[in-house]
Amino acid sequence: MLSESDFVQLQKILPQQLEANPVYMSAMTIGGKAFEPIAHRLNGNLVLEFEAQTDEARDYSGGTYSQLRGRLNGLNQTATVEDFCARAADAVRDFTGFDRVMVYRFLDDGAGQVIAEARRDDLEAFLGLHYPASDIPQQARRLYLLNPIRILVDVESARADLLNFSDDEAPLDMSYTALRAMSPIHLEYLRNMGVRASMSISIIKDGALWGLFACHHHTARYVPHAARMATEFLAHLLSLQVGTKVQSEQFEYSIRLKDARDALMKNAGEADDIQSGLFEAHINLLTNLEADGAALLFDDEIQTVGQTPGEEKIRELAAWLWENESDEVSESHRLASQFAPFAQEE
Repeated sequence: MLSESDFVQLQKILPQQLEANPVYMSAMTIGGKAFEPIAHRLNGNLVLEFEAQTDEARDYSGGTYSQLRGRLNGLNQTATVEDFCARAADAVRDFTGFDRVMVYRFLDDGAGQVIAEARRDDLEAFLGLHYPASDIPQQARRLYLLNPIRILVDVESARADLLNFSDDEAPLDMSYTALRAMSPIHLEYLRNMGVRASMSISIIKDGALWGLFACHHHTARYVPHAARMATEFLAHLLSLQVGTKVQSEQFEYSIRLKDARDALMKNAGEADDIQSGLFEAHINLLTNLEADGAALLFDDEIQTVGQTPGEEKIRELAAWLWENESDEVSESHRLASQFAPFAQEE
């Protein structure tokens, strides 16, 4: 229980302006023990959270300005989003000490993909794995937007009671609290993975959740406030860089496509027929395209390059497109759900 002198001490370190976003405060001593407080205001209420300061947190220097600045210099030299994320994952792991740090990107259909990872050498790699949209439901994504850092020090920690010092008996909105308990389902999910502690840092681009830093540890782990602030800054920097780097990558890709198109036109013009010009030359239909295969149905003959379905399936797809698509160019990210023969192969 806080004493009157504790409240006096709090008033001295409490920021004058408080909003919903949590503010990390200087360490203070309560009952002879050191705590790192977190504060925010919501619906007229002042919400205070107290985390016991560990010896490691007291001596922590991993998030100092000079080390963060050195990391930023390396990050600014990256050319692609994936390279930037890989270096950022390394930095977050250095600042926090987690066994594994992943950059988890949300795709257009709501599913997720691990696009970068920093981990202990003896751990299985998760890089490149895909997860369904249901893995992180919409209500959880909303909370990630509201509260960019979520930490679980120990899966086996006992839940703590809330102390209410006001006369307001309305339920407390805990969307912005750092120590809000996680769902039993998620805790069981972590236990099944052998994860004892976790932390997530939201990557927000243009007001939407672009991705997450997802951190896992196989023993209980407390992350000092200074380290959290450093990682939150990295996530903010990443959100600013994503748009610029994606735009740059798209521009470079369009240049490569133009060069490939010009080469294909030249090949087709010099070849005996269009098929050999598009498929058999050194620069073919797949050159510089982010595709695994391509097929051409021309004069009832099929020519393929790379990985493609069988000829029968290609003919079925061509007939289906002819009947169901009115545009000259059609595209789909979920053809298996639209074209039954492809769904049967899954």
